[in-house]
Amino acid sequence: MWRGPREPDNRRLAPRPRLAYTAGMRPYTAILGLLALAGCGDGFEEEWTRLAGAERRWERADIHSYAFTLHYGCFCPLNGEFAIVVENDVVISAKRIDDSGPLEDTVPAMTVPEMFGRIRTGLESEPEGVTLVFADLGYPELVRFDLEGNAADDEWSFGIDEFTPRDDD
Repeated sequence: MWRGPREPDNRRLAPRPRLAYTAGMRPYTAILGLLALAGCGDGFEEEWTRLAGAERRWERADIHSYAFTLHYGCFCPLNGEFAIVVENDVVISAKRIDDSGPLEDTVPAMTVPEMFGRIRTGLESEPEGVTLVFADLGYPELVRFDLEGNAADDEWSFGIDEFTPRDDD
């Protein structure tokens, strides 16, 4: 049975010990705060960092004309290998080089910066799984996204093989 508020206890309580916060602790507090925020991201911090490093290496390489084989994988007609030629940052030639699909299919012709954009869009979609492998020059050797962990046909991938810089004319 409730009898109303209790009478105050006359015993004296010892004060709680307090941590002394000094100005010298500010850098440590800031570091702890940043570490706490780092855990609140989308879980792909390492991939975002890897992408940013690849983009910087590509910019430093200063390559604007190149040829490569694009391996494109998906559960779609675009699946296959394609020969891509880029001159002055524009795709000038793109053709299927295997017999994995009809020749009239649209060719996924992309420059390296456009591939970076595709990777960025993929990371923003919060996929279940991501694999990113970049060459020393920064271009993507393997990009693989699994959009839903339990779905059978939502994965897509692409990558560059046989990369050859060309002279800018």
